[in-house]
Amino acid sequence: MASRSDFSELKSLQSLIGLYVYPEVASELTGLWIGGASDEGLTEEGKEQVSLDARMLKKHRSTLRRIVSSPELRAVQAADFIHDQVKVKWATLSEFRDQDLGAFEGSAKASPIRGEVALEPDRGESRDAFLIRIREGLVRVLEPRESVLLVVHPRVARAILEWVGGVQVTELKGVILEPH
Repeated sequence: MASRSDFSELKSLQSLIGLYVYPEVASELTGLWIGGASDEGLTEEGKEQVSLDARMLKKHRSTLRRIVSSPELRAVQAADFIHDQVKVKWATLSEFRDQDLGAFEGSAKASPIRGEVALEPDRGESRDAFLIRIREGLVRVLEPRESVLLVVHPRVARAILEWVGGVQVTELKGVILEPH
C-alpha cells in the first residue's frame, strides 16, 4: 500500500500527468448509472470524438512517454485511438477501473445516490476503497517520472483532479489535463 509520503512526493509530479476521459457511452444517453461492473463500449459518436481528440493529442508525441488506461472496454477503445496517433507505449492498469456501484449499476440516475456516487454502495466498492485504489495506481504510473496520459473514467478523473490539484469538477469529457 502506498504511504502518505509517496502521495505528497507524487503531487510535485502532477505536471507529468495528462488526463483523457472517454466520451459518450450508450448508458449515459439512456440515463443509467454505469460503473466498474459494466464493460460497455463507446457509441459511434463517441468513437468519432475520440478520433478527433487523438489527432489533437498528436502534438504531445515528443513529450509523452506512455499511455495508461483502465482495462474496461470504453477506456481501451479510447486509448487505442490515441495510441494510433501518438505511437508510445500503452498499458492497462486495473487500479484505474471504474468504481463498482453495486446495486446501483444499471439503474436509472434518478436512484437515491447523493452526489455522483454513494459512499457505501450496496454490494459495491466504498468511496474510500475506490480512492485508495486510484492513489496506488498513481504511485505506480508516476514512479518512472515520465509523462503519461491516463485514459480513464469520469469518476477516476474526478478523484485524480481532487487529489493532485484540489479541483472539483462535475462534467468531464475529452482532454482534461495535458502533459507538459
